[in-house]
Amino acid sequence: MNSVNTRFLNTNVLIHTYLYLLFFAGVVSCDDHKRTNNTSIPVHKVKTETFQRNVSAEGNLKATKSIPINVPLNARGLKVEWLAKEGTPVSKNDVVIRFDKTSLEERLKNTTIELQKTAAKQKKELLNEQKNRSLRRLSEEIAQKEFSVAQKKLLKDNDIYSRNQIIESQINTTLAEGKIAHAKTTSSIHSKVHKKNVDLISIEKTQAEKEIKEVKDSMAETEIKAPEDGVFALAKGWRGNTTSVGQEVWPGQKLAELPLTSSLE
Repeated sequence: MNSVNTRFLNTNVLIHTYLYLLFFAGVVSCDDHKRTNNTSIPVHKVKTETFQRNVSAEGNLKATKSIPINVPLNARGLKVEWLAKEGTPVSKNDVVIRFDKTSLEERLKNTTIELQKTAAKQKKELLNEQKNRSLRRLSEEIAQKEFSVAQKKLLKDNDIYSRNQIIESQINTTLAEGKIAHAKTTSSIHSKVHKKNVDLISIEKTQAEKEIKEVKDSMAETEIKAPEDGVFALAKGWRGNTTSVGQEVWPGQKLAELPLTSSLE
């Protein structure tokens, strides 16, 4: 009896074990099938977004607006001595261009000497005029005295004096009168010449003073500072050339610019 029960129990255990293994194998097979089905079907999630299209391109950005850097209008006879390096970031009031002072200092020295010579010439002309005026006045006085004496000695009485004496006295009177006229004419001519000389000297003096002022104004403008923060860029001429060291420039000439990075294309 015990032997039969033992066999029955062993059989039940085997049956339950076999069923359990079949169940487990079915679960695994279903799971694999589910995974296989999930990977084989593409799935996309659709949602609302902003459409963007990016295009790669190469090129150079250029500012549409810039601040020009020009030679001061009251500066003349300038040569470029130093330039900031192109593309250098600069701050407001940084020196970006410097001009050579050597030629200006030499010009100021020579013009000052010319002004001193002109002042000496003017002084000499005034002294000469004072001296000549005194001599002309003396000549007029002498001629006037001679005329007075000649008039006093003028002989008119034909009964007392001979005809030759009367004629000689008349000639002396006429000669003395001519000396007076000559002295006055000479004085007038010399006064006019003196006035013209003074005017010419005054013109020379004015020109020298004006040139000295221009040189001093130019010397005060030998440095150009950046008007705003930016990047220093040299301006190009109609031939595509840029300003270089040693180049002579003229008032108002555009030498460089500060491109505005807020406006690029």
